[in-house]
Amino acid sequence: MERLAVFLFVLVTQCQCFLLDEGTQFTHPADSGDRKVFEFYWDLTWETSMLFTDANDGTWAVKLQDNGDLAYTDDTGKNITVNPADVTTLDGALTKYIAVNGQFPGPTIEVPFGAEVYVHVTNKLLTDSATVHWHGLQQRNTVYSDGAPYITQCPIAPGSSFTYKFNADEAGTFWYHSHLGPQRMDGLFGALIVHDPKQASYPEFTVMVNDWLHIDGNAFFSRVGLGPGGSDAAQYTSIPDRYNDLAEEDVGDLPSNSFLVNGRGRFDNNKAPLTVHKVKSGDTYMFRIINVGYDNMFEVSIDGHQMTVVGTDSCEVEPIVVDSVFLAIGERVNVLVKANSTEDNYWVRYRAPHKNQTPLGHSILTYNNSTADPTSTAKTCTEADPCVALNCPFQTAPGFKCIPIDELRSTAYHDKEIAKIRDRSNLSEHFFAYSYMAGDSINGKTLVLPHAPFYQEHYTKSGVSCDPKCLTEGCSCTHVEKIPRDRVVQIVVMHHVLKHFIHTWHMHGYRFAVVRVVYPPKDPQNNLIMTTLNRDITCSNDFCHDARWINSTLGEVTVDRPPLKDTVSVPVGGYVIVMIYTDNPGYWMAHCHQTEHLHEGMAMVLDIDGESMKNSIPAGFPTCGNFVMKP
Repeated sequence: MERLAVFLFVLVTQCQCFLLDEGTQFTHPADSGDRKVFEFYWDLTWETSMLFTDANDGTWAVKLQDNGDLAYTDDTGKNITVNPADVTTLDGALTKYIAVNGQFPGPTIEVPFGAEVYVHVTNKLLTDSATVHWHGLQQRNTVYSDGAPYITQCPIAPGSSFTYKFNADEAGTFWYHSHLGPQRMDGLFGALIVHDPKQASYPEFTVMVNDWLHIDGNAFFSRVGLGPGGSDAAQYTSIPDRYNDLAEEDVGDLPSNSFLVNGRGRFDNNKAPLTVHKVKSGDTYMFRIINVGYDNMFEVSIDGHQMTVVGTDSCEVEPIVVDSVFLAIGERVNVLVKANSTEDNYWVRYRAPHKNQTPLGHSILTYNNSTADPTSTAKTCTEADPCVALNCPFQTAPGFKCIPIDELRSTAYHDKEIAKIRDRSNLSEHFFAYSYMAGDSINGKTLVLPHAPFYQEHYTKSGVSCDPKCLTEGCSCTHVEKIPRDRVVQIVVMHHVLKHFIHTWHMHGYRFAVVRVVYPPKDPQNNLIMTTLNRDITCSNDFCHDARWINSTLGEVTVDRPPLKDTVSVPVGGYVIVMIYTDNPGYWMAHCHQTEHLHEGMAMVLDIDGESMKNSIPAGFPTCGNFVMKP
């Protein structure tokens, strides 16, 4: 198998492109006042791990030796050892994956704040269509580049190309990924970093963590009967009066073979190479950590080191020192790590705290430029010396002191954006309930995508209408909610406990202020969740299409300096309150970011004056839809 060369071209004058090795210092360009243009060329291909291409373009199957060496047997029977940097090892097993320009994960895009970015994507997947979503970017005036299939564009057919154009008008840690089916599980993802010279700069490590399977996403979902119309799209099932389960164990339930960190991990305790972070004693480093997985939340910690949280998603926050951070699918965190321990190797640990599985991922922090396995140990969390953790999926747990995400405070860098949501005099409030009463749904509606994008044909013509039975029985339809434009909007996202794991709320087109995170009430005697719907909210039935506060004062929140996010985890049996100012018109998806849940329809579209953006679609934009020939 021939590896593809990497093409990262900048073709316009005054353009600058920054590609960083781990631990290098980013140098901000002088601001000339002109928008800098960056142009990238990508090929999407299926590749196979554990292969080595020699100088003569010969491809060899590499085997992992007991001591961790990688070697292949040549035509003469001689074992040839190869450099791990020349092999995509993943977790040491032979597996196929989707590559961007031959790379897994895809190449990291790094641009300065204000850049204009063009990404030319050629789909060489042979039988698979694809799209690319730029997770966290608001796509102001570029709604056609959001990458949501059948919402903003037609999927890119095999052999076809598509150009994404967007403006880097927010700084921070973002990422990109396929938004079509379960392709994100197969490796179509990468990091997108936007640097602002007004923010502090450090040597950096971008860390992408994902749960990994040895079969592709379509095969996995077919095997377990998931997907639109699959066995999990059940008939109406009422919520029990009491849900006897432990909230602190409810974070995910799908299996994985391993955890990968920047494309490297270990399966079944083998000695496959791991990602290494090289540090110099006394220096401070920024770790940009991204959960790019498909199901598991993970907790990240570094043996012998604390972390100072300075950013979440694309928001700069006041520093807070922690021992670990929990990240749900799609969430990111920026942490500073001071290299102030004994010069040695230390484990960086990635733990999925689920009661039925505990897959572990590791990378290595080294002071000695060594790839040797560390002998370090994790901090023991006790009541006397608890582990301080941010964004726990639980409110309390033995040995933990948990800091909810709403306790973070954004810095003055975001004051102008937050000022937009302070006026509640004309507030518009909306309740959305995640549930499984009739399949994966929001307010009882499982999303059915239309046959043509919203900007091509109105969804009332190309989609499936939501009939009245949706309110009482649940249904599958093209679920669209109209949200008023240029208003302060408060959204309450609830978690019905019918299946026991967290959900995430991800909004396209916006980052929102997280003003409240509420955990479920629990029985103090046995620590079990006491109710399936938090007692602050009442509904006429399980689908909660008419949810309301039991006391109107419960919905009144103080907007101080809340953190801004585009993805937030919703505790099992709890809810979150987020706020936006709707000044970015368009048709924007909002959904759970667990791959299974999104794939099965736990999603909706927010219509924020979407029709007003039809004239912004470029001339000649690709169209698609049904073709029917009548006799």
